[in-house]
Amino acid sequence: MAVAVIGGIAAVLALLYGLYWVIRPFYKRQLWNVDRDNPATSAYVSLQRLAAMNNLVPVPQQTPQEFVAQIAAIIPEQSQNLDLLLRAYQGRRFGPDKGKPGLYEEAEILKARVLVYGAMLQKRGRLHRFLWQS
Repeated sequence: MAVAVIGGIAAVLALLYGLYWVIRPFYKRQLWNVDRDNPATSAYVSLQRLAAMNNLVPVPQQTPQEFVAQIAAIIPEQSQNLDLLLRAYQGRRFGPDKGKPGLYEEAEILKARVLVYGAMLQKRGRLHRFLWQS
């Protein structure tokens, strides 16, 4: 009887572990996916997803500036990078810069994105870092 219970628990744990390795790549691909034609918008949309994991969901009447200010209150050390992402997003979304950014600008956006995302993931806690960062 005890062997059956232990075997059942081991089977359930093995199943959960297997599901973890199946689901993890899809989650990471969704979070870190970059649209090379418009990295600023891609970064902003993914930032919204990541902020939602930290219980920060933009309300419909909230402007991008207000939303980024809310995030900056949580990770003030990344306020410059958040500002860069915000300016790039607004320039592409609402400004005259509709085309693909230059190589330097794209590199700056991607660098800021990595630093901001890293800081946001740090706020999630040890278990989340273990599960989702590699």
